[in-house]
Amino acid sequence: MQKIAGDCIQQIKEIDFNQLEISEYNRQYIHRLLPHLEYYFQTYINALSSFSSEMQKGQLIVDFGGGHGFLSLFLKSLGYSVIYCDHNPLSVSTITLLKEKLGFGPDYIIEGSSDELNEFCRQNQLIPSRLIATDLIEHVYDLSVFFNELKQINSSFEMVFTTGSNPLNFYKCSVLRKEMQKEEKTYLIQRKEYIENNHSDLNEIQIQQLAYLTRGKTYSDIQKAVVLFKETNIYPQPSSDIYNTCAPETGNWEERILSLKEYQQIAAKEGFQIKFRAGFYNDKRAGFCKSFLSQLLNFFIKHSGKLGFIFAPYILLHVGKASDKNSLPIERG
Repeated sequence: MQKIAGDCIQQIKEIDFNQLEISEYNRQYIHRLLPHLEYYFQTYINALSSFSSEMQKGQLIVDFGGGHGFLSLFLKSLGYSVIYCDHNPLSVSTITLLKEKLGFGPDYIIEGSSDELNEFCRQNQLIPSRLIATDLIEHVYDLSVFFNELKQINSSFEMVFTTGSNPLNFYKCSVLRKEMQKEEKTYLIQRKEYIENNHSDLNEIQIQQLAYLTRGKTYSDIQKAVVLFKETNIYPQPSSDIYNTCAPETGNWEERILSLKEYQQIAAKEGFQIKFRAGFYNDKRAGFCKSFLSQLLNFFIKHSGKLGFIFAPYILLHVGKASDKNSLPIERG
C-alpha cells in the first residue's frame, strides 16, 4: 500500500495545477497540500486500516465529501471501485479534470450530499460497503438524518470519518472556539435580519432574543422556532453548547465540537456503533525540533490509550452496524 501511495503522490506532483482549468480557491488549496502529500496519504492509509477487514479489489467504496479528489485517486490506484461525492460543483469539476489528466479516477462522480448519494445508488442498483470522509463530519448539520440516509444505502455500511474537532484536545478546542466566536458575529446578524424581514410584527427585544436563541439553526428551522414562539409565547431552548454555530443559509457547522458520548448516542439511534482512534502528527516536518517533537507526540499517542487523545491533532471515527458484543469505544492506534 505504501508503494502505491508513493506512485500516486508522484503522479499528482507531476501535474501543473497552474495550467489546469480549476477554480482559484481549489488551486490555492491544492498548492497548500502538495508539500505535505505524504502525510495526508498516510492519514488515508490510517483510515483504511481502521476497517474491520482488508478490502478486496473491486469492492465499492465511497469517498464522501471528496473535495480535491486525492483520496479517490488513491483508492482507485489500490484497485477499488470508487464513488466520489461532493456537494461543491467546483470540487466536482476539479476531480473530473484530474481524472481526464491522469487517465484514471473514481468510477462514479456525484455532485450532492447523502441524499443525492442515496438516490444515485438506488437508481443504479449500487451497494457500496465502505465509506471514508475526511474533515467532514464536524460540518454535517443533522447527523441523525445523515446516518439514516447512509443506512438506507446499506444497513451494514462500514464508515470511517476523520475530524480535527477533537473534543479531548483542549488546545485544539480553544483554537476552534475562537473561530466559532468570530463567525458567530456574522451568523447572529444574518439570523436577526432573517427574523426582522419575515416577522415584522415582533418587537426589537423579541427579535434579538430569538436571533440569539436560534444559534446553530438553519433558516427553515429558525422559521419553525419563530412560528412556534408566536403561537405559544415560549422561546426556543438554547443550544446545549455555547460555542457551536453554523451558517444559517447552508447549515454548515463551523468545526462543530461534539463529545465522544454524543457521537455514540446519535449513531446508536440509527443502529450504528462507533469506535474511536487517535490521529497522529506529521513527523516529516522541516526542522529537527518540529520533527522530533512530532515523533515524540506520535509515540505517546500510540501507546497511551485514551490519554493520548488529549494530544491527538485529529480523531478517527469507525462507524459500523451495532452488535451485541461489548467493545471498548477507544482503540489504540
